[in-house]
Amino acid sequence: MNVSILSMWFVRIALAYLIGVHFQVGLLGVWIAQTLDWVVRAGFYIVRYLGHKWENKSVVHAAKTAA
Repeated sequence: MNVSILSMWFVRIALAYLIGVHFQVGLLGVWIAQTLDWVVRAGFYIVRYLGHKWENKSVVHAAKTAA
């Protein structure tokens, strides 16, 4: 979740302003920034997936059965 929030603020919004306004590309620049944000996010998620640290996490704990 932190990656998504930080990526949106520092990649999508910053690049949308830079490409769309500063370089005067307009709405197309915003779309390019959004696509680049997805690419950056995918890179972070792939690194996290390949790290295998997530395999030790659990949301639902197994119920103990009484014998």
